[in-house]
Amino acid sequence: MSLQALTEMSNRYGRNPDYVLAGGGNTSYKDAQYLWVKASGMKLATIEPEGFVKLSRARLNAIFEHTYSADPDTREAQVLADMLDARCPGEEKKRPSVEALLHNLIPDAYVLHLHPTVVGGLVCGKDGRKVFEQLFSDRAIWIEPTMPGYYLSTVVKAASEAFEQAHGKTPAYIFLENHGVFTGGDSVEAVDAAWKYMEEKLAACGEFPVWDDTQLDDFDIPRAASIAPAIRGLTGGTVTFMRT
Repeated sequence: MSLQALTEMSNRYGRNPDYVLAGGGNTSYKDAQYLWVKASGMKLATIEPEGFVKLSRARLNAIFEHTYSADPDTREAQVLADMLDARCPGEEKKRPSVEALLHNLIPDAYVLHLHPTVVGGLVCGKDGRKVFEQLFSDRAIWIEPTMPGYYLSTVVKAASEAFEQAHGKTPAYIFLENHGVFTGGDSVEAVDAAWKYMEEKLAACGEFPVWDDTQLDDFDIPRAASIAPAIRGLTGGTVTFMRT
């Protein structure tokens, strides 16, 4: 079952501390009619099939045909209302990930979005854009810091269409500056292969960052994980926790 495969993929990546730190990431599966995306507040490491929200893709697609307020706060509230209306019967108690629209845009059946340390070295690095151009310009797009949610999805939509026109294919990766990466595939195996390729390309640039768990002895990880998504939503950027 595809939803079970999505759950298992989410758990496997979510339990790897190299990929998920301080509460981040989301996953999805889609067919022609529906999108199942991680519900807001759920953890990839422990999510069950019931932790995904089933949405109508037709209703999500219609959002891009609507005209919304020019005021950012009003616009996001209007978009959220339409996105909640896209929930299928029985899903009303769940809130979809803020990036549900972006997941729906990506043509792959399975989508994985994470903020791994090695990708952080690229998207947060001083010369990250230059390295990206050298390694991935023929198969990926780079998105500068953008407010998450509806506005980010419109920026990605335009960039993806321009990439497809130039290269005759859709981008395999979406790198978000100062944030993370989206990738996908029509099977879990295809997602794994895409992720492996990306890691190998980045590994060729130097050593992987090393995370020392002893640094977290007095660090409240669960609390950090619970508040990070809210802070990202308010600021439109990445969240970094520092010890003083």
